[in-house]
Amino acid sequence: GGGDISFTTNNLLQTGSAIDAGTGDFAVVPRTGTWNIEFAPSNSAVPPYDTAIFIDSDFAGIIAGSFTLGGSGHTGVIYVGNNISGIAAFPADLAISQTNAGAGGKYFENRNSSANVDLAAGSTGGIRLYAADSPAISLGTGTLSVSGSATLFADTTISANGGIVFNNGIDDSVAGADDLTLNSSGTTSLHGAVGSGNALSSIVTDAGGSTEVFGATMGTTGAQSYLDAISLEADAQFIGGSGSTVRFGGTVAGAGIARSLTVTTANARFDG
Repeated sequence: GGGDISFTTNNLLQTGSAIDAGTGDFAVVPRTGTWNIEFAPSNSAVPPYDTAIFIDSDFAGIIAGSFTLGGSGHTGVIYVGNNISGIAAFPADLAISQTNAGAGGKYFENRNSSANVDLAAGSTGGIRLYAADSPAISLGTGTLSVSGSATLFADTTISANGGIVFNNGIDDSVAGADDLTLNSSGTTSLHGAVGSGNALSSIVTDAGGSTEVFGATMGTTGAQSYLDAISLEADAQFIGGSGSTVRFGGTVAGAGIARSLTVTTANARFDG
């Protein structure tokens, strides 16, 4: 196949038969806008859904250039995940798009893949990063791009050596509840404020690659540790918790322009 495939239905169960859209789009839209979509290799999404379009697949039988889940009138939850050991991961170089105009959450977790993953949020609802297993999101040499606002609902580790991009802010579901670890040998770009609404528990970046900070605030209730080089794309304030340490393991510099750096914490450490 080489064209788009679209299903508008409340009952879609895919169990092994091939879906081949070639380089086209594979779209699933509920007929009932409040219904949920679970796109996973087993009916084990968290939280459980009573009314859901469930696509049961190990992903090996699906060929598409992109997935579109939901639509402008859809207000239910969208869950995309593969948290089961031994199940095939998403195909390589595959974009996963989620559109949802309502307040329903978009949950994403993935055990391992080499896919390029694009999470595009609708006007409200944002992206909910959920970690039932660790690592929560592991994309190998792929990239992760999150276009909507992101909320942590568990300790979340993201590994994507092709690069990690958050185009909007990142908050915790409950202030100080969850840790965020970002591992990439490429570039990690944080375009929005982190923890300005509900502060994260902690944030860590690994020593590979570099991190670009565009947002004005990086806030945690605990420690922050940036082991890679930091490029300040705007004036920035790093706010750590009482008694905690904000550590910069690599260099910290403006992107060719003088920037203001403010560190508010019990202990600040510069190793670069």
